[in-house]
Amino acid sequence: MSGNRKAALLIWIVAVLSTTVVATAMAHQTDRAEFIAEVRGESGEVEVLMQISVEDLAHHMGHIGHGVAPTEEILEAARDDIAQYLDERAGVMADDERCQLEESRYVAYPGSDGRVHYYQGWQCPSWPNEVTFVNRVMVDMHGGYRHHGVIQLGEEVLQTVFDQNYPTYSVYPEPEPESDGEAEEAEDEQAEGEAPDQVEERELVEGEGVDDDQELPQTTFWQGGWQMWLVFSALLFALAVFLAVRKFLSVQSEMSD
Repeated sequence: MSGNRKAALLIWIVAVLSTTVVATAMAHQTDRAEFIAEVRGESGEVEVLMQISVEDLAHHMGHIGHGVAPTEEILEAARDDIAQYLDERAGVMADDERCQLEESRYVAYPGSDGRVHYYQGWQCPSWPNEVTFVNRVMVDMHGGYRHHGVIQLGEEVLQTVFDQNYPTYSVYPEPEPESDGEAEEAEDEQAEGEAPDQVEERELVEGEGVDDDQELPQTTFWQGGWQMWLVFSALLFALAVFLAVRKFLSVQSEMSD
């Protein structure tokens, strides 16, 4: 066999083997995987629902071979192993601390769609600054694995993807702003709490007013005297005007005579 034919045959063998490896790796994910979660910031409760192909899980954990459909006996034998694996590989963290797993169970094993439906209920602190979802379920397998994530945070719905490059996703809960009614109620409560201090201030002003009243007679005397002087001056002015007019009229009368 010539050198060119040997080289061509070698390239063909490498290409076939590479195609076979890639096809085998990608065939491990036979169905769409979903990761659905809801975060309740006030109570710190986080609920997670995973929906993953039972065939992919059984194959990844070594219960069946590639391309072999799992039987009921195989699935029943793998039931506890798969649940433990999911609890270990999927989790929730709040401010870099792992939250408490309160409940985990199968919703359907498997469902009519051939997928495992697995529920987790987590308890985190109230209003954490950051909630991080960790999903490493089969993402480290040869060829990787991809989960489509939908996370509800209050009224906001976020979409993400979990895979080899992005096995985590973080959200940031924020307390809802107070409504106008709650703000007014808070102001009323604050005003009620400050009421005693305001009473004391009013009593203090009234007490100072009593001290000022001790100087009231002297002030009133000077004001009354000033008013009497103004009245007296006005009378003198009116009298002077009256006398001047009278004098003027008498002079006019004498000149006419």
